[in-house]
Amino acid sequence: MRKRRLTSRRKQKRAKTLIIISTICLTFVMTVTYASFHQNLNISETSTITKKPGAASTIKDMVSTKPNELYIDNNGDVRYYGENPNNYVTFNNELWRIIGVLNNKVKIVKKQRLPVILTASGETIASEVCYYDYSCIDMIQWDMNGTNNWNNSTIKRYLNGAYYNSIDTNSRNMIAQETWYLGGPTTSNYNDLTASEYYVIERSNNAYPGNPTFIIQNIGLLYVSDYLYSGGQEYLNMKAGNMEDHLLSYLTQYTTAVYTWILTPLADVSNNALATYTEGVSPSLSKFTTKATSDELWRAVKNGAIPYVVPALYLKENVEIISGSGSQSDPFILK
Repeated sequence: MRKRRLTSRRKQKRAKTLIIISTICLTFVMTVTYASFHQNLNISETSTITKKPGAASTIKDMVSTKPNELYIDNNGDVRYYGENPNNYVTFNNELWRIIGVLNNKVKIVKKQRLPVILTASGETIASEVCYYDYSCIDMIQWDMNGTNNWNNSTIKRYLNGAYYNSIDTNSRNMIAQETWYLGGPTTSNYNDLTASEYYVIERSNNAYPGNPTFIIQNIGLLYVSDYLYSGGQEYLNMKAGNMEDHLLSYLTQYTTAVYTWILTPLADVSNNALATYTEGVSPSLSKFTTKATSDELWRAVKNGAIPYVVPALYLKENVEIISGSGSQSDPFILK
């Protein structure tokens, strides 16, 4: 009988030991499981709080939902088009407009032309042109030395010097150093090229001997192809010379007649660059000597439509659109 009691006690003790061990093991497993679950939860939470996509991705995502404002051109770039798309953006506490996403960077252009100033950083950048006795106007020249070598041009130094430094620090830190292309057409074919043909020739080695074919800088001017592509897909086969009275574009929304200097120099002469003329909606393309004279501009001066400077630039890839609808009253806000 005593032996049975001992055996029974041993069994009970053994059972208690097993229960304790099982409890410890279960507690350990639950602790590890909870810790693992909590860690995974944190990881999951962290992965959902990702950084907002850059402005380029945001705009690309809008192509399918805003086909009346955005399209993908024949180079794979995303562009705004039409008379008044919702592509307004606040930059440097001013209204600018988004051209699109080119080479995965957002390109923007100032809505209004720059005011004419006579000097910048101690350099004379403008000269007076007159319409006989009718009127005289100060005008920023493409190049005060009269060449079409952009690397040495007056506008290039002004935009990437005094003007660049005048931009507020926050906005200036958003500007990307980018490759700007300097290939160009000739005096005989500059009105005969389409958007895609201009796009190709701008990026070609077709330049006047000794002139650069590209440059890396912060701020430049628009290309002819920017204007042609801004009309939309239906204008892709239209020659530049047919823009007038046909191309409907937000890039030409000025209240008065105005010429705008273009980045593109002509390739067969050393002193000519291009400008667009706008009176209303549709632009036309003209060539001027880079230090334009009164005789050359007499008709333009009479109408107060001498070439002006409208800066364009690319944003860094990490710049985000954080709010806004893109309308003029509710422009995109960048961060």
